[in-house]
Amino acid sequence: MCGMWFWREHMPGNPPKNELSWEMSPVRVTKPRKPPGTGSGPGCPRRDVGELFSDTGTVPSMVIDRGLHEVSRTDVPAIRGEAARRGIPVFTLSTAGRTDKEAFFAAVRDALPLDPPLGTFRMVWDALADSVWGGLHELKSPRVIIVWPDARPVAGAEGDFRTALSILRDVAASLAEARGTSGRPTQVSVYVAPAPSGEEAAPAKG
Repeated sequence: MCGMWFWREHMPGNPPKNELSWEMSPVRVTKPRKPPGTGSGPGCPRRDVGELFSDTGTVPSMVIDRGLHEVSRTDVPAIRGEAARRGIPVFTLSTAGRTDKEAFFAAVRDALPLDPPLGTFRMVWDALADSVWGGLHELKSPRVIIVWPDARPVAGAEGDFRTALSILRDVAASLAEARGTSGRPTQVSVYVAPAPSGEEAAPAKG
């Protein structure tokens, strides 16, 4: 199991503090009338939206997996479409290619349900994690999707970007636990896509 760089009191256990291992699962799809076999994990190829259609033009079902996943920007419309079809709430973080602390905090305040509310005078990672956890839990929705379509490539993430990804992954893991959620877990799926190459991302700090 990968070590978590950031942990919260809601999470059971005491994870090791070793380096993060960014093993993202690609979006998985199941085409009609064909046996599943797309799989997940680092060894599976990522498919573009154009490859998600059968020969008859039928849109296949997409598997919405819990946890943190890196996807192509072209995958995002399909993810949103599948969420709409299944009635899953979708929240979009928008940072215009930036991944620094200020941009991430602003995006979280603008897009995510927060409980308790996140103050604007201080930016504390622990407070943000608690606020996001509480806000998503209070939705009382069995599934939630968070999309960050204008971030940076996950490989080599460092500084503020690394911390932000850790928090999103940890919140998703914690909310999936029945024990820490009073028997009311939420399956949170987080999809991170790099911004278009034309958008200049601010260097990560920290």
